[in-house]
Amino acid sequence: MKKLRLEERGRRSRGAAPLAACALWGNDYATGVANLGHQRVWALADDAPGWSADRLYALTRPGGKPVSFARERPLSAFDLVLASVCFENDYPALLSLLDEAGLLARHGEREGPLLVVGGAAPSLNPLPLAPFFDAVCRGDAEAVLPRLLERIYENPPRTREEAWSLFGGLGLHTDALGLPGEEWWWTSPDGAYAASETIHPAGHFSETALVELGRGCPRRCRFCTVGWAEGGHRPAEPGALRDLIIAETRELRTERVGLV
Repeated sequence: MKKLRLEERGRRSRGAAPLAACALWGNDYATGVANLGHQRVWALADDAPGWSADRLYALTRPGGKPVSFARERPLSAFDLVLASVCFENDYPALLSLLDEAGLLARHGEREGPLLVVGGAAPSLNPLPLAPFFDAVCRGDAEAVLPRLLERIYENPPRTREEAWSLFGGLGLHTDALGLPGEEWWWTSPDGAYAASETIHPAGHFSETALVELGRGCPRRCRFCTVGWAEGGHRPAEPGALRDLIIAETRELRTERVGLV
């Protein structure tokens, strides 16, 4: 794990803060470091006032222990866990990790950090994972996560019930209260979307800076997840995209760019 950390290029987790979040990926490090959704959640949490954020990869852990990537902190020691999952095949590894960390329990019996899950698969159908999490985010994290982090920091929930009320009030799928939630879609105000926060030679795209060309798709083919789980088509603005690519290649010290 230490070798992986040393070979990363890009963002580093901030130091201590009053509250700590863990961006949890339901697969291995190689796929997680190549996934813009997971990296985006990590960056949003780490940039939020009063918060710091670390990461954890369900299938890449030192000694198999459920501890975070940068500081090797137990998952149960965080205030908030933000799980990202794209495919249903990753559900068993995600739930197994929560079980090993002592966090897999019924709503009324759950203790420890608040658990929120999002990603393409839960956005399409939140029901399979909803019983194991305090809330499910359907859609884009940028649309709701900053407000969620701000509300928790300003007025930390004292009980699980207060947390569920907060989640439901923000429009998240909250199984404990029987609230189906809403779908949240975000349009970038500056015309640019997500890009790699960090790259690594071991990543599935190696040392390639990944940049989003936009969100959603105008076609809505019946067989494709993107048109149904990602909202309407929101293309990046060409000038903003060019500026982001230039900034990314400089920041990550690479000449390889992948357009997502």
